[in-house]
Amino acid sequence: MRTRIFLWGLSNGIIALTVAALFWIGLGLGPYAGRVEWYVDALVSLLVYGFCGASIWAATRIRRRSGFRREDLRPADPDQRAANHRTALGFVRIVVAQAVLVGLTVIVCLLWDARELLWPSIGVIVSLHFIPLGGI
Repeated sequence: MRTRIFLWGLSNGIIALTVAALFWIGLGLGPYAGRVEWYVDALVSLLVYGFCGASIWAATRIRRRSGFRREDLRPADPDQRAANHRTALGFVRIVVAQAVLVGLTVIVCLLWDARELLWPSIGVIVSLHFIPLGGI
């Protein structure tokens, strides 16, 4: 059972990190899109989307191969259900805290007219949220 849960969680992590990578790569390359020839932009886009698509495809295969379904968590004993609930609650708390911090960062950067610090600050917050996730 542990291997099945691990593979299922691994596939979720691959998909989440692939979507995040797509966002950050797009954010990083976006300002340069108009400065290069169209075929360079098309080639880079093709490579990025191809890699992300291949990663999501591989994650989906891992998920199917695991044979694990979310329903498999329900019939667990009371101790296991309590542990699952604590883990899910921990994830929710971290995501909410991250969203609040990002929102406050946007407000502070706009109020202080520090727009150049906006994306690096959000990047730090998004990166640091992995510390409490590791504890879960």
